[in-house]
Parts: sequence; structure tokens; C-alpha cells
Amino acid sequence: SWVSKMRALRVKGLLTVEYVLRLTELGLMWDGKDAIWDERFKELCTFRASFGSPMDGTAPDGGALTGVHVQMPQHLSEWMVVQRQAMRERRLPAEKAKMLQQQGFCREGE
Repeated sequence: SWVSKMRALRVKGLLTVEYVLRLTELGLMWDGKDAIWDERFKELCTFRASFGSPMDGTAPDGGALTGVHVQMPQHLSEWMVVQRQAMRERRLPAEKAKMLQQQGFCREGE
């Protein structure tokens, strides 16, 4: 993809500083893993806002989930398993762990 090409050119030192700064200001994430993490986190936030918390059974308004259960997309569910394991093993950066905790993902010390 174009983004992958820009990342590769940057690593090789073939992009000017000005061009790198402009792309950064436009929101290009130079680390592909961070970009994927941010994308999944946004999906989690969207899912939670639309259907409630998959972790504690609460609806978007804070009440109890009732009625039809909405299945979380498999890729997001698998991502959550990996994040929970990384948190337990203290491999997840503190900033990301805090973001997940603020979404009700895991409790402190879980």
C-alpha cells in the first residue's frame, strides 16, 4: 500500500524532513503495529458505544444489557484476548493499558 511504501522510504532516509512532518501532521502513523492497535481500539470503542460493554454486560446507557445479544466480530474478539494476556503479563505499554481500562476492558490488577 501507499502507507507501507512511505514507511519504507522513511526508514531508508529517502523522505525529506518536511515531507515526514507533513505526513505526521496529517495523521500518518509510522509504526504499522501502532496503527493496527489504534484501529482495533477504535472498533472496540464503537462496539461498546453501540452495543454496550462486552466485558461487564452493561448497555451503552450504563444499564443492564437486555434482549438480543450482539456477537462481537471475531477479529475484535481475538484482539481483545491478546490484549488481556499482554496486560496480565505486563507487556502492554501503560498508556495503552490505561486506554483499555477507561473503556471498561479490564480492571486494575486483573
